[in-house]
Amino acid sequence: MKIAGRIAKWTVTAFIAIFNIMFILRCCVAGDRSVLSDLTPTDALRAAYSDGEVELITHEVVREISENGYMSAYAYVYSPEAEEVQITVRYNDSVYEYNALPEDAEFSYTLTDSVSGTVYEPTVIQEDSFWMYNHRRLVFSGVKMSEESNLVVKMLYNGAEISFETIHYADQNVVNEPYKLSRSEKKALGGN
Repeated sequence: MKIAGRIAKWTVTAFIAIFNIMFILRCCVAGDRSVLSDLTPTDALRAAYSDGEVELITHEVVREISENGYMSAYAYVYSPEAEEVQITVRYNDSVYEYNALPEDAEFSYTLTDSVSGTVYEPTVIQEDSFWMYNHRRLVFSGVKMSEESNLVVKMLYNGAEISFETIHYADQNVVNEPYKLSRSEKKALGGN
């Protein structure tokens, strides 16, 4: 009887420990914002950087996840000289099931400026996947935003909107901060 009790106790303890470890691991993966967070060196950024005065502006994206929960965005960087916005979007594999989409469905993205109404399409996309998460580094060229601009990224499938997230509110102009280039980013842009 004592042996059965000990086995049951150790089994329950092991189950709880494994459950807690899995929960913590899942939270760590869900909160990871390091995938594709580096600046993508483009021709426009290299040209602006070689001229010496390149201003790179960043801030945290206000929401951690879009309104419907299908997409999140992070690693926002804007360069007025290069007229470029870079952002990383992430979505979970469950978006296919929730929207009754085939698992090989390819999503497209747009960036809309609320003031001008201009819709930009990404010119460079880097992709990465980890576990159930898919990451896309998007670069939008020709972006000339004003002080009143809100920028909205939309995730589309066959032209239909799946999700959207506002990555920059006009109010955030007061919390803009300079983006600090890492050594590897400087090297990629052609610097020392």
